[in-house]
Amino acid sequence: MATKASMAELVEGVCDLIEKDRAKTGIANARPTVFPAAAEKDIRAFEKKMQRRFPPSYVEFLKVTNGMMGFQRVFILTGVSGEDTEKAAADIEKRRQLYTAAWEKKHGKATEATVTAFEEKMDLSKAKEDDAHIFPGNKLIFGTDLLGSLFYFLDSDAKESSEPKVIWRNNLAQLVVYDNLRTMFERTINVLRKRLGIQA
Repeated sequence: MATKASMAELVEGVCDLIEKDRAKTGIANARPTVFPAAAEKDIRAFEKKMQRRFPPSYVEFLKVTNGMMGFQRVFILTGVSGEDTEKAAADIEKRRQLYTAAWEKKHGKATEATVTAFEEKMDLSKAKEDDAHIFPGNKLIFGTDLLGSLFYFLDSDAKESSEPKVIWRNNLAQLVVYDNLRTMFERTINVLRKRLGIQA
């Protein structure tokens, strides 16, 4: 039985394949940027600032790299500090406000009660965020392309040991659902290998 790849191996694999994929289209030196690992104390301080417990896989990711520039070519995956993370965080907050305002136009004031009632009808088989009954305003968003597409964890208050689903929401509110953060990286690797004709 194959050994499960470590988060470091997944990050390295994604970066290698994105670089090869870009080179195939004539774009050189397009490897995603990774950063020195975030320290445990900085991760915990950022959790406190965000007022939520991070999923274990996200903590694992941050201990490999304090964010990533160029995931799927255009995304910033946030770390806990740094210029790129600050830029991403500002965009994420802007998107959160825009998407909450759009939700409120359709469903009324976004209170804890109204959001809970809305998400009780969640159906991840639906293609669009509102049809799936997902409210994006309270999610832990960890990725943006600065143009309206986001990556976020589905559970707003993940328990310490749980691995929430990851949602990739494009700028038309269409969804791709991953079982968890590791699966997101694994599926990205598989798609790129297939595109490049590389056997697993």
